[in-house]
Amino acid sequence: MVVLADKAIPIDAFGNLVINFNSDAVPRVSAADVLNGRVRPEALEGKMVLIGFSASGLGHMYKTPGNPVTDHVGVHARTLETLLADNIIARPLDFLLWEAAFALLLTFGLGLSIARLGIRQNVVVSVFVIIVVWQGLRMLAQGHGLLFSPFLPTTVVVSNFAALTILKTLKRQRRASQQANDALMLLKTSENNLNAIIQTIPDIIFRLDTAGRLTFLNPAIAKYKVRGDDLAGQSIFDLVAPEDKQKATYRINERRTGKRATANLELRLLLFDRRIREDEEQPCFSVSAEGIYSSETPRSDTFIGTQGIIRDITEQKRLESQLLQAKKLEVVGNLAAGIAHDLNNILSGLVSYPDLLLMDLPEDSPLREKIVTIQQSGEKAAVIVQDLLTLARRGVAVNELVNLNEIIALYLASPEFANTQKSHATISVETRYEPDLMGLKGSPVHLSKAIMNLLANAAEAMPARGRIFLSTRNTYLDAPLQAYEEIPEGEYICLSTVDEGVGISNKDLKRIFEPFYTKKMMHKSGTGLGMTVIWATVKDHCGYIDVQSREGEGTRIDIYLPATRESADEATRRVMLEDYIGTEHILIVDDIPEQLEIAVRMLEKLGYKISAVNSGEAAVEFMKEQSVDLMVLDMVMPDGMDGLETYRSVIAMHPNQRAIIASGYSESERVKALQKLGAGAYIQKPYTMQKIGVAVRAELDRPRA
Repeated sequence: MVVLADKAIPIDAFGNLVINFNSDAVPRVSAADVLNGRVRPEALEGKMVLIGFSASGLGHMYKTPGNPVTDHVGVHARTLETLLADNIIARPLDFLLWEAAFALLLTFGLGLSIARLGIRQNVVVSVFVIIVVWQGLRMLAQGHGLLFSPFLPTTVVVSNFAALTILKTLKRQRRASQQANDALMLLKTSENNLNAIIQTIPDIIFRLDTAGRLTFLNPAIAKYKVRGDDLAGQSIFDLVAPEDKQKATYRINERRTGKRATANLELRLLLFDRRIREDEEQPCFSVSAEGIYSSETPRSDTFIGTQGIIRDITEQKRLESQLLQAKKLEVVGNLAAGIAHDLNNILSGLVSYPDLLLMDLPEDSPLREKIVTIQQSGEKAAVIVQDLLTLARRGVAVNELVNLNEIIALYLASPEFANTQKSHATISVETRYEPDLMGLKGSPVHLSKAIMNLLANAAEAMPARGRIFLSTRNTYLDAPLQAYEEIPEGEYICLSTVDEGVGISNKDLKRIFEPFYTKKMMHKSGTGLGMTVIWATVKDHCGYIDVQSREGEGTRIDIYLPATRESADEATRRVMLEDYIGTEHILIVDDIPEQLEIAVRMLEKLGYKISAVNSGEAAVEFMKEQSVDLMVLDMVMPDGMDGLETYRSVIAMHPNQRAIIASGYSESERVKALQKLGAGAYIQKPYTMQKIGVAVRAELDRPRA
């Protein structure tokens, strides 16, 4: 080291003096200026002057930290300046520890930066840190003589940046790889789910290329016995029935999207591997389709094909046809019901008055035969009214236990069947009965009428000659039967008729039960109501019908009626006149004068005291002042209170008032509601002496609740 008095300049490990070259520069004066007197003596007074022996730029030159280069005079001057000013550069051994600590702090801070920022931002931060470190340590050495090395922090910043950036990049790559695997797995799962959904969709999903050729069909096509692979590449128009090709030309190979695209286009498609028989229903499909484009905005140059859905609506169309038929029946039924109600009132005189006249005439009177003829004519007219009520689904008022074999036998022995045989002399009927046929609940009159229409239609289907086979059997269906209509499982009595007639075409077969639909000449036979009455009767008995027929091969009709295992009651004994006479007071309520008079005459004949009113309001006023043993209530009185409203008002005054109900219709919900209030039996018009007498006597003798 260099020592001057008590001051010294240390020497580093390489033998270099540790001199502070970063302070202000030592002033210099040219020797020529001194010799020429251009330097005043005051400028040199009190200062130490070093004289150099070489011109500027000549001799030895040295690299220094403060200035890039200096000569030997500058080195000597800086050495003396350092000794005199005691401005010695200090670098103790513990500076290395401080440098290491500072490097660790930079490492932590830069690590946070690298973790949060991207590569570009971290490059800027690292360069900025290095510049700040170098400039800061330089200023510290110049100002305070503390020599901290910037190399360790710089090395740490660079190496830390490189190492952490590499680790971060590897981590990102690993994360990206994992995300890619997860996305691929999710995509695979979504694809499997989509395939599973597509496979379970019952509708046919299809895609077409730009030329209208099939490129995709889901497995739903298999239920039509056609493999999707066999159809791949075929034109979609090859599957359209010829009669629908014109309609499908511009709509099935759709290019439009949104609301303008094809929706619910009904077509017949050839999706079966066999020809449809003439008697089979042509399958009908609903097609919805739209164009597919490779860009968001549809353009002709981005059109890549068509996609859509084909839905089988054959069953829907069949149900719509049945609904239409039911509506036709309902309209005709409402018309028939109104007509039948008015006819019932008109026929009451023909059916009821002969009963009264016959009671007054002696047995040998010559008028008896004529009156009986009038009565029989009225009863026949009443049967026609019952047909209208049956058509209106309001005619089955009887629900008694009957045996179908007995009803058939009685009809075959009736004059009506004898007349049918005379009209069709070349037709024979062969019967086969189930010996142990179960019973059923229903109306013998209506069932007999249905049998009559069945045999009449079968006979008229054989204009030349032939046989009709009529049979009954017990039948149990353990699964629904898909026939002319679906027949649920259960126990049935099956009535079958088979003829050898001309048969029915497939087109006509769907319409045979429509009202007034007939292929017969009106002046010969038939009005088109026979089969409709059969249908209505079967439905009123909660039954089902199956029809099988082909042109030239005859027709088979099977009627399934619900069977019952209930046993028949004891035979009802014949009711004599003496069994239903009485003396009680009866109030008759009816808005039809003829019906009111008939009921009054009949019950007076049986000995009862009779009062009569022509409206529900009049009955209520009557009951405010008096009481009666029984009321005979007309159920339907359109111009005022009906039977239910009248009875409610009466029982408010007389809680235990007895009543029976009369109407030209069958039982309705209002009739049942009236009976729940306490009314008794329900009888159907027109009145007969026995019918009204038995009902009145039974209600008067019924124990009170």
